[in-house]
Amino acid sequence: KYPDFCYRDSFSDNKSKEKLFSLRFNWNVWAKIYKRDFILKNKIVFEGTILEDILFTYETVLIADNIIFIDERNYCYRTFRKNSLTLFDGRSYYVCEVINKIKNLLVSKKLYKKHKQSFYSCGYLLLATEFERENLSTQEYNKLCFKIKNEILNEKDVKIKIFDSLPYKIRTYIFVFCLKHDINYQNIGKILRKIWLFFKR
Repeated sequence: KYPDFCYRDSFSDNKSKEKLFSLRFNWNVWAKIYKRDFILKNKIVFEGTILEDILFTYETVLIADNIIFIDERNYCYRTFRKNSLTLFDGRSYYVCEVINKIKNLLVSKKLYKKHKQSFYSCGYLLLATEFERENLSTQEYNKLCFKIKNEILNEKDVKIKIFDSLPYKIRTYIFVFCLKHDINYQNIGKILRKIWLFFKR
């Protein structure tokens, strides 16, 4: 469920899309309907086999002339299935790769400055969510965080946008604090996630 303005407004310019990117957005490709001609004309394709939805969805939102939401539930998706790709350890590495590809996409289209704030907010939230699910060793975690801070999300003058969900906002701020001060977020994130899921019932 998105904020009410999503169902009232359409998203067609950079300003409205910046607002859209700052939401707790559903990056799954199956939650959307696309015009076939739009996909073919812009040569948008899936890259890779893991987390490919994120880059595909980001690119379609970025270049679409108009986006609307419908307040209906038309698809039933079963989560946390045994052997699902959403459960394997190591997804954080793929998230880093996808975030880097999004950054390159924004740079190539000369839209990086316009969407930098929401790009960082989106990247931090994606990473926080993955670290809450994973069990990386301290060495792996530190290595990955070093890469994130120095190669991917390495600008200092970025402010996190406000998400539509307070729990996600809190978890993202805590993740950024941990990243900045070299604190392992994994265990903290797992506790925060359990609290959130408990109250979500």
